[in-house]
Amino acid sequence: GTVKTITWNALADFGNQENSSMKARLVATDSFGNQSIPVSSANFIADTKVPLIANVLAVQNSGNNYVTISYDLSDVSTSSVALAVSADGGSTWNVTSTNVSGAVGGNISAGTGKTITWNAGSDFPGQQIANMRVRLQATDVYNNIGNNVESADFALDTKTPLITNVYAAQILNSDNFSFTYDLFDSGAVIVNLDISSDGGSTWNVATSSATGAVGSGVTPGFGKTISWNGNADFTNHQNDNMKVRVRATDSFNNTSINFESAVFVLDTLAPAPAIVTDLQTQPV
Repeated sequence: GTVKTITWNALADFGNQENSSMKARLVATDSFGNQSIPVSSANFIADTKVPLIANVLAVQNSGNNYVTISYDLSDVSTSSVALAVSADGGSTWNVTSTNVSGAVGGNISAGTGKTITWNAGSDFPGQQIANMRVRLQATDVYNNIGNNVESADFALDTKTPLITNVYAAQILNSDNFSFTYDLFDSGAVIVNLDISSDGGSTWNVATSSATGAVGSGVTPGFGKTISWNGNADFTNHQNDNMKVRVRATDSFNNTSINFESAVFVLDTLAPAPAIVTDLQTQPV
């Protein structure tokens, strides 16, 4: 008859193998001992070997909340690659990772330098963790399932910096001001300063003379201090409704809300003595 079928359990007879130049050869012998010539198939693939993932590396991108995951994949066929994320060094793997793109999911071809991008800011916001991990597992088209392969620990920061205890006061016997605050974050940040002369309705007082813990490279800590020359930026004013506000942006572009001080008094107005002119009528 036609379309006769033979099923061969390649996993049992040819386990952990991966070969793209396999052939099958058939020889038929009838009941009278007449034997056919051997007939071979075309080349075919036999894949009983699990796909191999190696060199898994994960790092958060500078300037944003995306994590880039790179790896190498070895197999004779395409594979489905699954990603899992841990927030405790691999003890559990329950971090959401739905916002991913790149070499993840089905139909991933073998090769080096495969890349996955994970939007951690969307899936895992408000976190600051030093021992994050990812793991990858590949399953090829023949359902050979590879081992889970983990990255080393990496740091993740999707949390905005925190500022507390903002305080502002004019220094006695001078036109200089001291603004202090406490800063909490995992590394150096950019601190922005604004000054208001109307209790926070507008923030358009100049800050060009501000020095100290302002601008880039401000490290976390208590009692961070900004010095401001009120006479240079806000000359000849007397105001009891001043405010300052500060906000911080870390290296991953996590930006805090504005944290305001209480109202404080400013006096850069020089005292002016009253002059009284005594006009007397002179005789003509």
